[in-house]
Amino acid sequence: MKKILVVGILLCLFVAFQTSFLPLLFPKVGIVNLVMIAVLLMSILKISDFQMKIFGAFLGGFLLDVFSGTPLGFWVLILAGISLLLHVVFHYYVRFPFIQKS
Repeated sequence: MKKILVVGILLCLFVAFQTSFLPLLFPKVGIVNLVMIAVLLMSILKISDFQMKIFGAFLGGFLLDVFSGTPLGFWVLILAGISLLLHVVFHYYVRFPFIQKS
């Protein structure tokens, strides 16, 4: 429950910062997708279990869809697909000797 709240609050802050402040601060420069970076880091660094990764991808994608004006489901599909692909690749094909499950 604690992880869900932390991930949800962080993703809400990232979406708010990305959609409201970054376009005003850097109007002529491409905007960094903070939510995608957070989902990638959650998937690559094995910070959480599979359900938490998918929850973060769905929540982040839904919030990006709502606040960015893209069709509903666009970012959800992209982030969930990326999270699922990274989970499969890192779970079945890549082994890090310094990261071990406890």
